Amino acid sequence: MRPVAPPPLRGVQKAAALLATLGENTSAEILKHLSEDEVQRVSQAVAQLPRMSSDEASAVLEEFEQLVTAQ
Repeated sequence: MRPVAPPPLRGVQKAAALLATLGENTSAEILKHLSEDEVQRVSQAVAQLPRMSSDEASAVLEEFEQLVTAQ
């Protein structure tokens, strides 16, 4: 039986996955630019994230890179 893929990340979950992938120092710098409410929501989402595979982490980083370079 093939493992079931997790549902795609959306909104705050995707932001949480990005921050978790970027690491503590980079994430802290990004969080400085968010409101207190946003920090709380993203922090809660980070705590609830399922374990990500390296492929999932790479996909999150690739999507972020595409969004940044498209602007």
